[in-house]
Order: sequence, then C-alpha cells, then structure tokens
Amino acid sequence: MKRRTLLLTLALTPTAFAQEKPLPTVYLIGDSTVKNNTKGQQGWGSVLAPHVDSRKAQVVNRALGGRSSRTFLTEGLWEKVRAELKPGDFVLMQFGHNDNGDKFKGTRPRASIKGNGEETETGVVEATGKEETVHSYGWYLRQFIADTQAKGATPIVCSLVPRNIWKDGKVGRATSDYTAWAKAAATQGKAHFIDLNAIIADRYDALGEEKVTPLFFGDHTHTSPDGAQVNAACVVEGIRSLTTCPLKDLLLPPPIRQTFVPGHTPTTLALPLPEGNWRVSVTLGHPADPSETTVRAEARRVMLEGVKTEAGQFVTRQFVVSVRRPAFPGGTVKLKPREVGPPLQPSWDDQLTLSFSGPRPHVSAVEVQRADDALTVFLTGDSTVTDQTGEPFSAWGQWLPKFFDATVAVANHAESGESLRSSRGAKRFAKVLSQLRPGDYVFIQFGHNDQKEKGAGIGAFTSYKTDLKAWVAELRAHGGLPVLVTPMYRRRFDAAGKLTDTLGDYPEAVRQVAKEEGVPLIDLHALSKPLFEGLGVEGSKKAFVHTETIHDDTHFSDFGAKALAEAVVAALKTAVPELAKRLQ
Repeated sequence: MKRRTLLLTLALTPTAFAQEKPLPTVYLIGDSTVKNNTKGQQGWGSVLAPHVDSRKAQVVNRALGGRSSRTFLTEGLWEKVRAELKPGDFVLMQFGHNDNGDKFKGTRPRASIKGNGEETETGVVEATGKEETVHSYGWYLRQFIADTQAKGATPIVCSLVPRNIWKDGKVGRATSDYTAWAKAAATQGKAHFIDLNAIIADRYDALGEEKVTPLFFGDHTHTSPDGAQVNAACVVEGIRSLTTCPLKDLLLPPPIRQTFVPGHTPTTLALPLPEGNWRVSVTLGHPADPSETTVRAEARRVMLEGVKTEAGQFVTRQFVVSVRRPAFPGGTVKLKPREVGPPLQPSWDDQLTLSFSGPRPHVSAVEVQRADDALTVFLTGDSTVTDQTGEPFSAWGQWLPKFFDATVAVANHAESGESLRSSRGAKRFAKVLSQLRPGDYVFIQFGHNDQKEKGAGIGAFTSYKTDLKAWVAELRAHGGLPVLVTPMYRRRFDAAGKLTDTLGDYPEAVRQVAKEEGVPLIDLHALSKPLFEGLGVEGSKKAFVHTETIHDDTHFSDFGAKALAEAVVAALKTAVPELAKRLQ
C-alpha cells in the first residue's frame, strides 16, 4: 500500500512564564448549570479549566447548585470569593435560573426582584423568621461587579444558559428578561458581557433538537458531561470575542483540527508542535464501510488498539501525547545513534507524529490541543521499557498509554542499553527532572544492563541500591512520586521447564529499596515468572522476538510487551491506587 504522510505547518512557539507572583485566578460563580454534583449531570464550569493555559492562570469554580444572585450573596458565598480576590484575577458570573419564584415564602425563598432597577421589597423570610430586604436581579450582579473591580479584578457577566425547550425547530431564548437585565447590569457597572444564552442557542439550533437532547440529563435545564463540554466551548467563544478583556490572552490556542475525506486516511500525520503534553481527539469511522483502527504516537506508542465501528458509525476517542526535545535548561540529552538517525527518532523530533493502521483504518478527523492539565507518568529504564522503533520488537512502556484515560500522558524516557548510571550520565534523568511537575509519577525499571557493570564496589546491594536511593531522593525533592519496578525474567528455561533467574540480586535490591524508602513497588520480576512459565518453553517464544532469523530471549514481541503492560496495570491497582483511578 502506498504510504501517505501529511505534514501540517503551524506557527506555535513555547513561551516562558515567570512564576515570581501568583498566577491570576479565574473565579466562577453561579448555579448548578455552572457546577453540578448530581450523578449524570455536569456544569460548564467543571470543564472550563482545560481551555485555560495553566501556565498563565488557574480556574476555581465556586458556583453552587440552587443559588440565585440573591442567595449567593446572602449566604456568604460571595464574601468567601471576595476575600480571596487579588489584582489581576477574573470573576465570571452566571445567574438567573433560580432568580424567579418566591421571595419570602416556602422552604427555599431565593427570588430577586425582576429587572435591573433600584427598587427593594422588605419582608420576613418564613424559613428563618428573619427580615430581609430583597433587591433586583441586576442590583445583585452590580454588587458582584463593584466588589470585583474594587479588588483590582475583572468582572465578566454571562447571560444564563438556555434550557432544552424547543418550538418550531428552535430552542427557546431568554432575550427579553434575564439576558437583557444581565446586559444592562454589565453596561451600568462597566463590566464585560457575554451573551452566553445566544451563543449556546445558536449552537443548539445548528445541531438540531435530536442531537441536543442527549446533551441534557434528568431534566431540560441540567447538562450531561457532553453538554457541559459544548457549553464550556461556547463560554470560550464568548471570551475570545471580548477584544479588550485580558482573559482572552490566557486561553489556550484553539484546537488544531484536520479532517479527512472518507477512504483517504493517511498512514502518518505529523504536526509541528512545541514540547509539552497534547490532548488528541480522534474521530474514527466511515459513512459506508466498517472500520478497525489502531492509533500509535511518536515512536510507536500504542494509544488506541483495534477500535471498531460499523458502517455509518463514528466514535471519538481521546488520549494525551507527550512531545519532547533533547535540550533542556542546563543541558542536552546525549542521544544514541539509533535515536539520532537520520531521521531523528519521532520521540525527540520537533513534531507530534500519529500513525494509523489496522485491517480497515478509517479516520474522519483529528483535533489537537495543549493538555497542561494532564498528569505525566514518566518511564525510565532500558530496552524492555523503551519505545521500540522497529517491528518485530516491542516493550511494555510503549503499550502503557492505551490503558490510561485522557487525563494522563505517558512520557517514555527509557532507552536501550541504559543502566541507572548511564541514564544519568546521558542526562536522561536530568531531562525528566526538568519536565517533572509536583504530583507526576516516575517509574524506574533497570537491572538488565546494571548487572553487566564491573568494578570495585559495583553490585546490586552496593552501588545499585545507592544509585536507586539517590534517584528516589531527587525525584521527591522535585515533588515527583517514584514507583519502582523490578526487571522481568529473561526466557531461560531449565530441563524441567522452569525459568532460570539470570538477574542475580538486582530484583531483590529493588524490593529492599522500595521497603526501606517507602516507595510503591511493582514486582514485574515476580509477575513475569508465572506468565512465561504458563506459556511454556515453546509457547513463550511468541512473547519474545523469535523469527526465522532472530532468536532473542530478552526483548519482546507486541504480544509479550502487551502482556507485561497488562501485568503492570493490574499491579497498579494495589501498588498505586490513586494513579489506578485514571485507568480506563
């Protein structure tokens, strides 16, 4: 089959951001359409953060279900936000859904006076027995605006989101009441205004009632997680339209999107992108034919395996890809000839590379956006972990990404022939430290090459343990979470069909460090023994690279690498339960 490669040229460059002062905070205040903890429902505020560059700002969602503009103030919720505001912050406010109804009667009197005027109404709240003076909807918004501005922050008023109520093929709009009053309050208070009601209604009308209905859950007001994503995208659209508002400059660039003509899926898609984590959405399917597609990234990392669709069916899957360069502040990774090429190995070049394969691969669209919110799982080790670039070789590290959800990036820094000491000497460990963020995980699996090192004081319980403990200490000093992995068995069977351990004391040295330093342990050495013995002397050959010309009892085929990755994933559930929550 003729190979088709598509290269997209994009003008994107990394930027350095000073951390000398706290990042601006984007506070969200509102009701359950902004934040919702009911199962099956989600507000747009819960999914806004991925649209904001986390290197420039943070998003804090203080909205609370059931609140009106009035009760958000009277219950003290606004005071908590106001107390935290600092110059340079932002407040996005969206109320209205709960501002109608009773003002004083019943168990939940929360209504404001309709309009944007100065009129008031005083009465006794039945639920509390206390007297309260109620103001207009616009008056409460103007209080939030004035308080925000007094703190040197920027207020942004949003009109309320539309409900899933249709007439004559159009979704209902709130143009003459709460939207008009919100706009009037914003104008009077000299705040920015986003007509979110109109932006979302336009989007819903374009989608049509049939496609919009699944965007809601349980009623006609509250959105499902998919609906929250749509509404959050509309909020971002509104922010971008505010030409004089600095918040627009804190958003991530719009997603990079590429669509394909049915039946013309390229084998490779190359996107020039800066170093970092990138969230990829891939839409798979064909209007007339069934499909089965495997997606790999960079140097053959398995992101999606054998995703099937029926004719006319389309599915969208997400994953996060780690893109890196050899250079980092203070040095450059010393690459090996196989990495340098030419061409330069995809794991180190200046682009994100995706490849599509399978019996019937059909890709409809690819969308890529920065994923600074993603947690990174760094892998360090040797050829049994690395991204093997050429078939029939494979390693468990390049199969690991397919098991995680789209909140995790697997950054495989393992390389063939490396030991703990040589990896440090080549500045691979320093590269990991340069990218590490507090809370990221670092898996460490060496031993195969360390046991080959000779010299005074060299050994599993001496130099190896010392070096391993040094790695653990440095990672923790940088906020990283180390996870130790013992090296797996080689394929060496005795006459009785049992595996012979060729790794000496190195697996035990790892176990001792894990216990002494309180580090989570994945005992792949112990897990691989029943796996390979269960396959048998002959059957185990399919887990390793055994062809007519190659007889390799150390390195793995796709079958063996995937089986080891599955063993690692199973062990995570006990060894690192917090990380296991991100498995899919």
